[in-house]
Amino acid sequence: MDTIDSEAEVSGKSWIRIMFIFSVMLILIGLALIYGGTSSSDTYAWTPTFGDFGPWMLFVGGSIFVQTGIIISFRFLKSLVQKNS
Repeated sequence: MDTIDSEAEVSGKSWIRIMFIFSVMLILIGLALIYGGTSSSDTYAWTPTFGDFGPWMLFVGGSIFVQTGIIISFRFLKSLVQKNS
Protein backbone atom coordinates (compact mmCIF):
# COMPACT_ATOMS: atom_id res chain seq x y z
CA MET A 1 0.00 0.00 0.00
CA ASP A 2 2.90 2.36 0.64
CA THR A 3 4.21 1.99 -2.89
CA ILE A 4 0.89 3.06 -4.41
CA ASP A 5 0.82 6.20 -2.26
CA SER A 6 4.42 7.08 -3.08
CA GLU A 7 3.83 6.47 -6.79
CA ALA A 8 0.76 8.71 -6.69
CA GLU A 9 2.75 11.43 -4.96
CA VAL A 10 5.55 11.24 -7.54
CA SER A 11 3.11 11.34 -10.46
CA GLY A 12 1.34 14.30 -8.87
CA LYS A 13 4.60 16.21 -8.56
CA SER A 14 5.56 15.49 -12.17
CA TRP A 15 2.11 16.63 -13.32
CA ILE A 16 2.55 19.94 -11.50
CA ARG A 17 6.03 20.39 -12.99
CA ILE A 18 4.69 19.79 -16.49
CA MET A 19 1.88 22.31 -15.98
CA PHE A 20 4.34 24.86 -14.58
CA ILE A 21 6.64 24.47 -17.59
CA PHE A 22 3.64 24.60 -19.95
CA SER A 23 2.43 27.83 -18.36
CA VAL A 24 5.85 29.47 -18.70
CA MET A 25 5.96 28.40 -22.36
CA LEU A 26 2.51 29.90 -22.98
CA ILE A 27 3.57 33.16 -21.37
CA LEU A 28 6.70 33.34 -23.50
CA ILE A 29 4.76 32.52 -26.68
CA GLY A 30 2.19 35.18 -25.78
CA LEU A 31 4.92 37.77 -25.28
CA ALA A 32 6.53 36.80 -28.56
CA LEU A 33 3.20 37.12 -30.35
CA ILE A 34 2.48 40.52 -28.85
CA TYR A 35 5.87 42.06 -29.52
CA GLY A 36 6.75 40.16 -32.68
CA GLY A 37 3.32 39.80 -34.22
CA THR A 38 3.06 41.09 -37.72
CA SER A 39 -0.05 42.71 -39.03
CA SER A 40 -0.54 42.64 -42.74
CA SER A 41 -2.69 45.26 -44.40
CA ASP A 42 -3.65 42.96 -47.28
CA THR A 43 -5.69 40.62 -45.08
CA TYR A 44 -9.35 41.10 -44.41
CA ALA A 45 -10.38 43.05 -41.34
CA TRP A 46 -12.17 40.07 -39.79
CA THR A 47 -9.21 37.70 -39.94
CA PRO A 48 -7.09 37.66 -36.80
CA THR A 49 -3.34 37.98 -37.02
CA PHE A 50 -0.90 36.08 -34.85
CA GLY A 51 -0.43 39.18 -32.71
CA ASP A 52 -4.12 39.10 -31.77
CA PHE A 53 -3.65 35.79 -29.97
CA GLY A 54 -0.86 37.15 -27.75
CA PRO A 55 -3.06 38.58 -24.96
CA TRP A 56 -5.08 35.36 -24.83
CA MET A 57 -1.93 33.27 -24.55
CA LEU A 58 -0.71 35.54 -21.77
CA PHE A 59 -4.04 35.22 -19.95
CA VAL A 60 -4.14 31.43 -20.21
CA GLY A 61 -0.47 31.02 -19.35
CA GLY A 62 -0.73 33.44 -16.44
CA SER A 63 -3.79 31.74 -15.00
CA ILE A 64 -2.16 28.30 -15.21
CA PHE A 65 0.99 29.79 -13.66
CA VAL A 66 -1.00 31.20 -10.72
CA GLN A 67 -2.89 27.95 -10.21
CA THR A 68 0.25 25.83 -10.19
CA GLY A 69 1.90 28.33 -7.85
CA ILE A 70 -1.00 27.99 -5.42
CA ILE A 71 -0.85 24.19 -5.59
CA ILE A 72 2.91 24.18 -5.02
CA SER A 73 2.61 26.57 -2.07
CA PHE A 74 -0.16 24.47 -0.49
CA ARG A 75 1.95 21.34 -0.86
CA PHE A 76 4.90 23.14 0.70
CA LEU A 77 2.77 24.32 3.62
CA LYS A 78 1.37 20.81 4.03
CA SER A 79 4.88 19.36 4.22
CA LEU A 80 5.86 21.97 6.82
CA VAL A 81 2.83 21.15 8.95
CA GLN A 82 3.53 17.42 8.71
CA LYS A 83 7.18 17.91 9.73
CA ASN A 84 6.22 19.95 12.80
CA SER A 85 3.60 17.50 14.05
